[in-house]
Order: sequence, then structure tokens, then C-alpha cells
Amino acid sequence: MAAEIYVTILTGFGLGHLLHYGRVLHAMEQVIGIMLVIVLLGLAADKVLFSPWERWLHRRWGTNQAA
Repeated sequence: MAAEIYVTILTGFGLGHLLHYGRVLHAMEQVIGIMLVIVLLGLAADKVLFSPWERWLHRRWGTNQAA
């Protein structure tokens, strides 16, 4: 979300704007495409940022990870 705000401030245009305009213009292929991009960015952020941090926290505090 912070990246979206940052990009919108810098360029005046972001994924939220594209999603809104696709909805207004009834361009469902654009809406679905932007939704897929958002999902992929979320999955990538989870893999790159949050999974290593979570593993480190589990090692640090000695807790078992659930399967």
C-alpha cells in the first residue's frame, strides 16, 4: 500500500487508478488484469519480505512453525 501511495504521488497514476478507470469504462479485461497484478505483487512481497522475517522470528524465539 505504501508503494502504491508513493507511485501515485510521484506519477499521479497507480494501480488503483487503472482499476477505477477500467471499472468506469466497463473494461473487464483491464479490471481482471490489474487484480491479477495486485495478487502477484502481494505474493511476491510475501515471499521476499515476510517469509524470511517470519522464519527469523521463529528461530529467534524458538517456536515451532505450523505446517
